[in-house]
Amino acid sequence: MMDGARQKILAETKLQFLERGPGGTSLNSVLEATGITESEFREHFESMEDVAWTLLQDYAKGEFGIIAKIAGQAEQTTDNLAEKSLAFFKLFYEDFLMDWYEVNQVPPTGDLFSVFVYGRGATSEQTYEFAADSLAKWVETFEGIIQPLLNTATLPHEATARELANMMVSINLGAIILGRATDDAFLLSRQQRLFSDYLRSLVSQ
Repeated sequence: MMDGARQKILAETKLQFLERGPGGTSLNSVLEATGITESEFREHFESMEDVAWTLLQDYAKGEFGIIAKIAGQAEQTTDNLAEKSLAFFKLFYEDFLMDWYEVNQVPPTGDLFSVFVYGRGATSEQTYEFAADSLAKWVETFEGIIQPLLNTATLPHEATARELANMMVSINLGAIILGRATDDAFLLSRQQRLFSDYLRSLVSQ
């Protein structure tokens, strides 16, 4: 079980990163919010950079674990490769996003990958590069899921699986921001459903 002080540091730092960005988060602001002393902090982390790296590693593991789980579920739904692609996106917005929002009833507070990319310079270049590479990995992962669908689709306009994967990641990150700004907990799931419907329309044409 994770130590209570360590968990409090990670949770509060993540909250401040999402609220203020890395440049607006400091050791003092985290200690003040948690009531943890600096000596207690040093028992768990060498620095705030160490906390940032730990958070980013944990976040990446969780995000890509979710994608892998949903992809595995989609794999079991059909033998048709295009339908597997569509099943992934349906499972993503229905079984994952909708379930999450029904439990939490609030918009997501943000995405750590984009927080560290946008806050470049406030943390180490290693942290920035890992975040940027993770966003690129998101695109590559979705590109691989979309490609079998395009192999059977007649597109009404020129588009590649990479371009559609870029669209999906852009929709997700933009919907997180807009959902938070409008206090709309379900905006991301609706946008993802529309994207899924668009992909299905490509196959049906």
